Amino acid sequence: MARQADYGFMLWNASSVGTLQNILNLLKLGKLSLVYLSSEKQFWTISTVTDLTKLISTCDKIDVDRFEQKLNLSKVLSDLLNASDKHFQIRLPS
Repeated sequence: MARQADYGFMLWNASSVGTLQNILNLLKLGKLSLVYLSSEKQFWTISTVTDLTKLISTCDKIDVDRFEQKLNLSKVLSDLLNASDKHFQIRLPS
């Protein structure tokens, strides 16, 4: 899906692993995602790893732990960051 899309538009509850995976897939391909975060009733534009890290920082710790378990999130973000800018470090909420 991400390869065929020009950009992504997602409605996210800050908990769904599948939606986060789609955001990651688009980011890996250098494509923009517009995410409506239902818990905040706010739109987020995701075009960089930093944008995504800020979005993830709004999630509950239990959800971040699940993202880590199912997606290996910190490694995926680190790999994306290393591919784009080796001077930043990702820090997920603890």
